[in-house]
Amino acid sequence: MRPTLGSGQCPPDREAMEVLTKPPSTDAKQGLLERMRVAFSRKYFEENEDEVKEIVALRASMESEPVAYNEQLAAALSFDFMDELPKISTPTLIVTGDEDLVVNPENSRIMNRLMPNSRLVILRGAGHLAIIERADDYNELVLSFMNEVLRGSFKPSKEAEVI
Repeated sequence: MRPTLGSGQCPPDREAMEVLTKPPSTDAKQGLLERMRVAFSRKYFEENEDEVKEIVALRASMESEPVAYNEQLAAALSFDFMDELPKISTPTLIVTGDEDLVVNPENSRIMNRLMPNSRLVILRGAGHLAIIERADDYNELVLSFMNEVLRGSFKPSKEAEVI
């Protein structure tokens, strides 16, 4: 299976695409471990082997059928939402890792540029699972964003904040 990208999307890293579209392994945990390798930054994956294995074990207990995974991947890669972004006026916080191999960080820059009321934060050294790799920073960003929206003090920015 080689899904096509929606127009305007930047492709995932070549290595990530190969891993994500590879036929399922007969060993489900090994297949998940391979996908986790591209979902985390290389440094995080190497330095947090025990945590990654815990995540793999948890995911393995909930893993869907290979057909469902392939359909989900194809839908994610071909979904084209670019024309809709300028219509979103709700305050929006976009967070990505600068080492995301799965969803090219340039896609977040495009989203931020097109959405009139958004702000982009790029987490340095984090991969696709920045929410795990930089959990404290991520949680602080989301709570701060929510408080700004509730207070009416949210300010959009077209310049990415890198932390």
